[in-house]
Amino acid sequence: MKCITQLLDTVFKQNADWKIYLMAHWPKIIGNLAPYVTLEKVLDETIILGVKDSTWMQELYMLSHVLLNKINQSLDQPHIKYIKLRQSSYKKKYIPHKTRKKQTEYIHKLTFKEKKALEKIHDQELNKALEKFLIKCYQVKKL
Repeated sequence: MKCITQLLDTVFKQNADWKIYLMAHWPKIIGNLAPYVTLEKVLDETIILGVKDSTWMQELYMLSHVLLNKINQSLDQPHIKYIKLRQSSYKKKYIPHKTRKKQTEYIHKLTFKEKKALEKIHDQELNKALEKFLIKCYQVKKL
């Protein structure tokens, strides 16, 4: 089974269509920034980059002229004049049910001090809600 990059190289000559070349070789072109920046859209003279969070967006905005030069150097001629940045939502990769690690349920026993503190709350509904919340906090902390 061939990688999409290899397939695109065989269908199109390497720099015949610069937009396809840019999309196919984006991880190699962007280098170490690949986990934080995605190529979302290629327009005529503009590319739109999806950025992981606002901190990275600020950094890349300050370095946009460096990015522009690096991208254009990888192409046969300078095609890109503008870079637009937008925050993109990275979705967690789906892990099939069979490969997911089974999480054992952690049940926290309240300490004597915690039980005494909860006894001071006379409203039973509030007492139970706080007890469940405290146990849930310990479970999340443990995971």
